[in-house]
Amino acid sequence: MTTLQFIALSVCCLVCVPAAAATPVPAPAPACIAMRLDPRTNMFRIQPEYRVTAAARQRTAADVFIRFLHSGQTGYWGDVALDWPASASNAVLYAAALWAIYLNSPVQITLEACWTASLGPGVLGHSGAIGASRDFSGAPQTNTWYQIALANALHGSDLDPAKDDFAMAFSSSFSWYYDTNGLPPIGQVDLVSVVLHEVCHGLGFAGSMRISAGVGSWGYGTPYPYIYDRFTENGISNALLNTTLFPNPSVALRNQLISANIFFNGAAANAGNGGPRPKLYCPAVWSDGSSYAHLNDATYDGTSNALMTSSIGFGEAIHIPGPVTLGLLNDEGWVVVPEPAVIQYGLLVAIGIVLRLKG
Repeated sequence: MTTLQFIALSVCCLVCVPAAAATPVPAPAPACIAMRLDPRTNMFRIQPEYRVTAAARQRTAADVFIRFLHSGQTGYWGDVALDWPASASNAVLYAAALWAIYLNSPVQITLEACWTASLGPGVLGHSGAIGASRDFSGAPQTNTWYQIALANALHGSDLDPAKDDFAMAFSSSFSWYYDTNGLPPIGQVDLVSVVLHEVCHGLGFAGSMRISAGVGSWGYGTPYPYIYDRFTENGISNALLNTTLFPNPSVALRNQLISANIFFNGAAANAGNGGPRPKLYCPAVWSDGSSYAHLNDATYDGTSNALMTSSIGFGEAIHIPGPVTLGLLNDEGWVVVPEPAVIQYGLLVAIGIVLRLKG
């Protein structure tokens, strides 16, 4: 298979608006997922042993294209853009280059990036898929929504080339650390880590479960779940999609979603977790944009799987997806490159894992 070269360009763009996909998308549009600031200092750092050099980018397994919005433009999620500081956009490019090494896709992944002052208090960034598709040629499961970047990869071509795959925005209001060396000082937030986190949501680390008006539901108004939803279950292995136990919608489903006892049960994610099912973040009080779409903070903070927890602290830097997240994406359908060797500065532990790049 011919490998694809990493591409990241800053270009002008029109205001993004939802458009019809090749296969109908859910209505309303999928929600965007946020990463929040943990105001505590956490000096845990973990990053790949290698650096993303120009030579490494030539050997990536996926092609990523970024559209940086400019001042006055409006992003897909309604965020009004500011001009990107050069150092901030460089951190975005670096994070995208890392993801391009981990993923194998025959289709270019396109995303919108917005620098804005309009995010809510404590929200570092948010992102989400712009569309989804189901029952396309190459879909592993029928009657199931796949975020469009994943659907394209499985299908082998772009199902909706007129649109970006997902959109993300980052707050200009925080004291950011823009360098890519993974060593943010006390009092600063590592931008590369937050970008890596938000890209992952756009790739498929999100489902359709939600709570509204006191009831839980899934499918965004359609009878079809997202691929992520097909792997989620409670502590006694009852699938959340079991409508005999948890009708859609219902109070019974709501109670599960705030039980603090929800897991992702996929073979690759379980293997990345050392065997047990990875625990998801489902606190007793539902939090839109956080609940159900992250790994459980109490379980994974300070580990190689910390990237996809719901928050990040000052001084913390996580520059790898982690074996659980890569396994989860693989369970959903992504072809992933195994986790490379990493260095954990917080624990001073070296973990050796074979790095395989497409050559």
